Amino acid sequence: MHKGFLAWIIVIIVIAFIGYLITGYNFVLHALPASTTIPPSATTATTTLSTTTIIYSASCNNFSMFSKTFNKTHSGTCVWKGGQLGVWLGSGNSSYTNFTIVGADNATYLNQSINYGCIALFSNFSMPAQTYTITMHRGLAGGSCSNAYSIINLNTTLAPPKNITYKNIYNGKFASGTYMGWNLTGNGFGSRPINLSYADTHNCTAGGPWTGYNGTYFASTYNCGSSNAAGNLTSSQFYASKRFLDFQIISPENNLIYVEIRENGIPMVIAHYNTFNESAFGASGAYTFRNATIPIGTLIGKNLTLRVVADTSTSGEFVAVGNFRLSSLPLQSNGVAANISILN
Repeated sequence: MHKGFLAWIIVIIVIAFIGYLITGYNFVLHALPASTTIPPSATTATTTLSTTTIIYSASCNNFSMFSKTFNKTHSGTCVWKGGQLGVWLGSGNSSYTNFTIVGADNATYLNQSINYGCIALFSNFSMPAQTYTITMHRGLAGGSCSNAYSIINLNTTLAPPKNITYKNIYNGKFASGTYMGWNLTGNGFGSRPINLSYADTHNCTAGGPWTGYNGTYFASTYNCGSSNAAGNLTSSQFYASKRFLDFQIISPENNLIYVEIRENGIPMVIAHYNTFNESAFGASGAYTFRNATIPIGTLIGKNLTLRVVADTSTSGEFVAVGNFRLSSLPLQSNGVAANISILN
């Protein structure tokens, strides 16, 4: 009888100990109660897979919203400290995109519909410090851009959203009269492209009126006078969907002046040109744009950038360039290439 009683006590102790362990284990992993508030992060990214809406950043600087669903409205909020913002928009493969930006003061700061195909700068505008609600309605199918997403992006620079790769050279003809989408280092290319008509009447060209250019604006280190300065000009990222990069250029043969193709910041192709070649072009070579081509067939399917390099300020050693575009055919003028090096 005594032994049986003792055995029961041992069993009860063992059960109690196991119950304690289980209770403790459950306590550690128990979910937070519904009333618990978790402070939001200022830079968190949220993804709603059911509506294919993606929103990045709780700050209005570099706020992005993507939408893949046709005929649907999406919204998100961001906080702004006050000042100027740029609005980048693209309707992708939808026929249009409507958007509104409304402040916490209930004022509507932008309310527009756009039918741009691929991403482009829509507007620069100033907003006071407060919280904003950004609403985007993506239209039906029928857009001219193959990108599956409509996008609205807010940021404080002229650089397009970094998460966009273009199917051609963004702002390749500088048609807006700005270097929008390009990154400049040094002072060589000035603050904006040169207007061809203005250049011909304001001493911005060398040797006489510049001819042969298929466009209105071009980039140049010959800045309205006899002087020039060093500088580099780098494009937005583009997808190498064709075998050639065609453009137009005026350049002497100089080891410090060239155009290069880069992948992840690494030079893949470096090309030097010589439009000053009098045996090929005569005396007009210094002020006539020539067609040039860089072969990029070995880089098909890669995300690339192009960079125009002019690391010299020597008088008469300048470059003028523009009309960049991807092409299935080379359009290079005979005698214009000094050398092209394929590095990788």
